[in-house]
Amino acid sequence: MAWRGPAPATSERGEGAESRERVEGHELGELEPGTRQRTQLRFRLTDIAWTALCTVLLLWTVAGVVGAARGTTGWAYSVVACVLLVVTVALRVMTFRRRSTSLRDTDARGR
Repeated sequence: MAWRGPAPATSERGEGAESRERVEGHELGELEPGTRQRTQLRFRLTDIAWTALCTVLLLWTVAGVVGAARGTTGWAYSVVACVLLVVTVALRVMTFRRRSTSLRDTDARGR
């Protein structure tokens, strides 16, 4: 017999697995395409990805500049890191502005 997880627990009012499935189904239903929660989730994941990319590029830039100042790496390495950081931050700012405009338009339509 395969293990199927813990036995369904009941709440104080005697509600069992059926009640829990109904609540879980409702929570997942809010993430359907076209809902505000789905849009917010997409923006949240995008924010996390951009933040991670900017952090990695910032660390690479600092390491490149420090290495170039010490003479352990070439200046080209730090220049490339600086250019990529500037481009990424500029794209991030443009994305944020476009999203703000998009959200304002969505709110104005009453979604």
